Amino acid sequence: MVTILVGIVVLGVLVFVHELGHYAGAKAMGVRVLKFSLGFGPELVGFTVRGTRYVLAAFPLGGFVKMAGDSPDSSEREGGSDEFFSKPWWARMLIAVSGPGMNLFFAFVACMAMYAVGIRFLDFESVVGHVEPRSVATEYGFADGDRIVRVDGARVRSWSEFVARVSGPPTDTVVTIVVQREKARVSIPVRIEDREELLDEVNPPASPPVVGSVSVGLPAYERGLKAGDRILSVDGIGVKTWDELAGLIHERPEKEALLVVERKGKQFEVAITPLSQRVEGVGEIGLIGISPPVSAYGTLRAEGFEVVSMAAVSTGRMLAQTYSGLLSLAAKPGQLGKSIAGPVTIVQMSGDQARRGLGNLLYFAAFVSIALVVVNLLPVPILDGGHVIFCIIEGVRGRALSIPKQIVLQRVGLAIVGALILLAFWVDFGRIIQRGRATLGEEIELKGGTSGEADTTGAILSE
Repeated sequence: MVTILVGIVVLGVLVFVHELGHYAGAKAMGVRVLKFSLGFGPELVGFTVRGTRYVLAAFPLGGFVKMAGDSPDSSEREGGSDEFFSKPWWARMLIAVSGPGMNLFFAFVACMAMYAVGIRFLDFESVVGHVEPRSVATEYGFADGDRIVRVDGARVRSWSEFVARVSGPPTDTVVTIVVQREKARVSIPVRIEDREELLDEVNPPASPPVVGSVSVGLPAYERGLKAGDRILSVDGIGVKTWDELAGLIHERPEKEALLVVERKGKQFEVAITPLSQRVEGVGEIGLIGISPPVSAYGTLRAEGFEVVSMAAVSTGRMLAQTYSGLLSLAAKPGQLGKSIAGPVTIVQMSGDQARRGLGNLLYFAAFVSIALVVVNLLPVPILDGGHVIFCIIEGVRGRALSIPKQIVLQRVGLAIVGALILLAFWVDFGRIIQRGRATLGEEIELKGGTSGEADTTGAILSE
């Protein structure tokens, strides 16, 4: 229930922000607004102020702003100066882009809030895993199992904090590192010139190849992997650490891999195809949507003007990544079913991010808001991008497309958008069903069921 509630709130806020943009744009251009609806279907709550009906409808999966004279059909227009189609093409274009524009602004504000409160990321405990013999770290007296507790008097709670404090601006000729070793605390002064070499030589303990969490909607979720599963091998190659597992998965974008998984002392196989994701400076890597068990969290936080600059960079990066993903999808349209996410998946992912912290939820809301910007600006009639194209055509030609042509194009656009919405719901529920079937199949295998039973329930071993 908490997941559903958080998801509905996130979707509701994003829809409200989008429609608020259109509403503000219409008001700024002098267009009369007849109705502002958050949601579709029967009215749950509503009131009228100065000729505008404000409504909360039964199905919170979208919304709309009804403006006077906003239909190209002249029979529905009275010719008033406050009607949508009575305004010049550039004014109508501004109203169309104001919705996505507000979503873009919201994403920027959400990123600022995210950096202000801090976004959490998976980290390691500040424990030294292994120290190489005859190294600088050994000379200074570091040993396997040392827990780093302070650096220059500042408390250290995770490995990233340790690295950040050691590599930060020096305040003296040495940096003093305090470690907990059994029941004693040992203070180790390290010369500034040895900091980089020291950080290269000490590392946290290697994480075992055990699933800590599974991301909703990604291949591991669909194939039924669960927290606590231990991955023993990938395509016959044994793995003993999380880094080894990640390396093998990253090498297989869009290539099916056979994983041997141990759960509750029993083993089974999972055929899984990693999604492809481009990483700057690295190229295409494979991802299946699993994370290691959390030993500690790091927090990325900014202060002062840095909040604004980092938010601007993050917003721009998310926008670029979304357009890049859209171009990749255009080049590989067969991946649409794997890449699309509908309201159900967004609700699930909202709850997942909320459990990780407010900063993570704000990041996710910003990302979805950017997705709304990109989708709504697609040149499809009935979407904002389609209205923009109509307005540009009118500005170039000096006259609008004929009403019959606009109506036909809008019907085509409605059919396209309707098909995409149905596909999104189909994919959402398909993921849930597939995960249920896969999980049930694995449980049958673990309980010693026959291969026939596994085939009937869609067990992973039979696929």
